[in-house]
Amino acid sequence: MKKAMESGSYLASQINLALYTGTAEIVGLDSAIDSAGTYAALAKATYAEWQGTVLANGGTPRALTKALLDEMDRSIFTASGRKADVILCSPAVASKYEALLDAIARVQVSRGDVSPLKQGGPSIADSGMSDGFTGLDFRGTPIYRDKDAPDQMQFLQLSDIDLRSLPSNPDAAPVGFVERMLTDDHGQSSGLQVRFEKLGNTGNNTKWNMYTHLQLVVNHPNRHGRIEDLIV
Repeated sequence: MKKAMESGSYLASQINLALYTGTAEIVGLDSAIDSAGTYAALAKATYAEWQGTVLANGGTPRALTKALLDEMDRSIFTASGRKADVILCSPAVASKYEALLDAIARVQVSRGDVSPLKQGGPSIADSGMSDGFTGLDFRGTPIYRDKDAPDQMQFLQLSDIDLRSLPSNPDAAPVGFVERMLTDDHGQSSGLQVRFEKLGNTGNNTKWNMYTHLQLVVNHPNRHGRIEDLIV
């Protein structure tokens, strides 16, 4: 059971990483809120509502500035009439933002080692979110850091983001299986349902396979955006 719990934490961490940059089994935010390409088989060039806001610099890193933050906030509002309700970034980018405010800010630093991208949508009171809260905000939008986030600033509407699991078919279930929710390193439920299936024994060892089928779902990509090419 201890090995199963540890394997579950590892699987949750790999899923969390794929939620940002995945392109295969899980299509991550990189594709979902991009300004070009396709998402969910729809061409972003054809459907303006499917285009996220991306502020890039041609691959050349530049400093994080208030002007960049203002441009992102303005662009998302112009495209959708909404503003982001959360900003996600890497620990390094969070430190860069904090440096902009060092002269005036009083910062409450938390661990930031739990993914805020949880099924069903997080809240500030959620343990997973509070661990990542930097104590900072931009125009009232709280900023969270995630150990798996790329060196970008992701401006997101969490009400438009969901992580959906494919339900298991009990009629097709093999003999000897268990379903349970994955927990993180703090014992908190991640909202991810996995199945343990019993495999063949080798001597006194009992082997199990653990898997899940899930996908990140982003509605209204024009309500989201990211700032790329930042110096960290």
